[in-house]
Amino acid sequence: MLLRAEARRIAALVATDAQIGAGMARLLARQLDRALDRMMARTTYTAAGRVYAELLALAGEADRIAPPPKVTMLALCANTTRETASRAIAALIRRGVISRDERELVILAPRMLRELIS
Repeated sequence: MLLRAEARRIAALVATDAQIGAGMARLLARQLDRALDRMMARTTYTAAGRVYAELLALAGEADRIAPPPKVTMLALCANTTRETASRAIAALIRRGVISRDERELVILAPRMLRELIS
């Protein structure tokens, strides 16, 4: 479901309702945290490391992504080429760090994947 409202109306709701204000603050804090993580990754990680970080972010605590992400989408999010993202994923599959089929991508060794991010 999508909620659509004018910025003035949202600002008025936030100013008058503490629960809405707190919810909006949490939402914006998560967005800022994610933006800062991506900025740091782009300046310090290798291209493959950015792909690995994106996989971890998409999987969250569940260590699985269903349906599996498209390689092109991963590449765009990681600011790299499709070929580089494809090679990075293939390397993870070969090493047994992840498994992937048409239904889901499963991170089998999350600790190892975190260690590969550089």
